[in-house]
Amino acid sequence: MLICLFLVLLNYSYANPNHPNPDLDEDVVRARIEKMTSEIVEPRYDIVVRSYLRTYLVRARSHSENIIGRSVLYFPIFEKYLQENNLPTDLKYLAIVESALNPKATSRANAVGLWQFMSPTARELGLKIDGNVDERCDPLKSTEAAMKHLKFLHKKFNNWPLVLAAYNSGSGRISRAMKRARTNNYWKVRRYLPRETHNYVPAFIAATYLGNYFEEHELIPAYPVLDMQMTETIKIYDTISFDEIIKLTELPIEVITGLNPAYRKGRIPANEKGHYLVLPTRVMPAVTAFMDTKRPDVEENLLEGEAILADDKEGAVSLVKFMYTVKEGETLEKIAQKMKCTVQQLKAWNQLKLYALTEGQELTIFQPKDTRRPVVVLKKMDPVAKIAPQPVEIVTLPASSIHNLKAKDVYPHDRFMYYQVKKREKLKDIARKTPGVLTEELERLNQISANQMLPSGTMVKIKRL
Repeated sequence: MLICLFLVLLNYSYANPNHPNPDLDEDVVRARIEKMTSEIVEPRYDIVVRSYLRTYLVRARSHSENIIGRSVLYFPIFEKYLQENNLPTDLKYLAIVESALNPKATSRANAVGLWQFMSPTARELGLKIDGNVDERCDPLKSTEAAMKHLKFLHKKFNNWPLVLAAYNSGSGRISRAMKRARTNNYWKVRRYLPRETHNYVPAFIAATYLGNYFEEHELIPAYPVLDMQMTETIKIYDTISFDEIIKLTELPIEVITGLNPAYRKGRIPANEKGHYLVLPTRVMPAVTAFMDTKRPDVEENLLEGEAILADDKEGAVSLVKFMYTVKEGETLEKIAQKMKCTVQQLKAWNQLKLYALTEGQELTIFQPKDTRRPVVVLKKMDPVAKIAPQPVEIVTLPASSIHNLKAKDVYPHDRFMYYQVKKREKLKDIARKTPGVLTEELERLNQISANQMLPSGTMVKIKRL
């Protein structure tokens, strides 16, 4: 998978020549890597690490921004399972090397998912693969399987660099290479390994650097929409189709499939052991109520999904935005624990570049309206609409027509969409009502001040999520 991913990154970079490509200051990067600490591998800067970093930070910056943006979805899952299995937290960067945090990623060898399992290995680890479901794409179940596999490899080698290499090419190949090298030192064993595995640990070092220092390289994370960040997971045992979920929730199909990538036919099949269903927190009550009507002890099942919300529109959960004032000595970790969210969400919601907070600083926090979470000092409570579509309409248009924009629609173009200002508004107004879009990013893309009033008809460039 490693070589395949690297080629994709290179191709992506050359296909986007207009993206800014600042050069890499090697002395600064080398100094940062030498100061990095890791329970996995001693960081070092060599020609292979340099090559991967130039791809992440120079050639394929937009792709790296997508990777970092997706970390808000998957790193909390990885960290939870790593902690439960007493494994080093830095192993979360392994999924960047494997799949670029894409749960649907497929290699040339047909390894699939965030953790890139081949079918035989996946089935050995308990993952189900059939015409309806491919649990290699399930973020929860595949991560649980990856933890099991990593623990097995560490028990066998008791050496994390060799574990990484074995994860890539198999434990048998690593054992044979160790015999030939007569050592368990990865850096001496690697000469006897295939080229992909030879470069695997350097790729992990580069991915770890990306996760820790992307802000210093002015990478702007492409965070997903709010509905994909604030989710709940339930286990269901009966069949439900994505069409039924759409009727119940009015969610875009892209959100449903993005949160539930393991299901191949637009439905979750019945299963006595249960399947995971992940949806935005604000719509989950309607779905659970509908699933309750399908239980055998309920006399009448609902045939139309709209019936749940039609009878109880006011009972549907909406989101509320709070402004939280930071107290002396508080950290993002403490606030996230108190507010039942994640550090990654706090950073995404507030466009934070650093982890450090100052007393009196205000943070935006989203919570379900009917939450029963601990009472804390909050102010400026603003209701958030139950359905918050992006203020853009996707219209198919040939790339060659982008220079002949008509002032009536939003037009996609490769990596961008164009939003027509309907009334006088500012860039910061557009960013505020568009989940996943940052004001600073709009300023950079359009070379317009965030406070400049834009006349009706102005076309604003927005990076596609």
